[in-house]
Amino acid sequence: MVDTKWGGDMYAGSYVIGLQTGQSPETLKERDGGGLPYTDANGVTSNTGVILEGVHEDGTPNTTVVHYYYKYLPNAGGWGNFLSKPGIVENTWVKLREVSLTYTLPDKFISKTKVFQGLSVVFTARDIIYLYTTVPDNINPEGYLGAGDAQGFEWGALPGTRSFSFGLNARF
Repeated sequence: MVDTKWGGDMYAGSYVIGLQTGQSPETLKERDGGGLPYTDANGVTSNTGVILEGVHEDGTPNTTVVHYYYKYLPNAGGWGNFLSKPGIVENTWVKLREVSLTYTLPDKFISKTKVFQGLSVVFTARDIIYLYTTVPDNINPEGYLGAGDAQGFEWGALPGTRSFSFGLNARF
């Protein structure tokens, strides 16, 4: 069974927290030295700089290189202070919800038992994988809150839980 949801937005607080704390894969480039040359207050230069969008007071484009922290720390809405724009994401997904395999033993084997009229083995897996999702950083797109004023907000949701079952169906 494949399940899907198309469209709509959610607030991914876990994504914002990941940006703030440098845990989001999106922060890797600058964190790992792939940014612009930046010299800190101690005179140490590293490739951890960025140029933020915007203009100077006189209207000229910003060309000042700052530490990459300034790119991600303004997203302070992760712990409920306020909502920040990077956290508002489209919530579209396609999920492989369930797979069930059944093997029915042939009648020639069942008839020899003189107990069963039919015997089958069943294996079922549920909540297997998201085939497609627009929510970043492997955040559970179904992990948002859903009651009262908190609908469409996600903060620290647990990942979905896969389950596997094995069964035996017998007809007497």
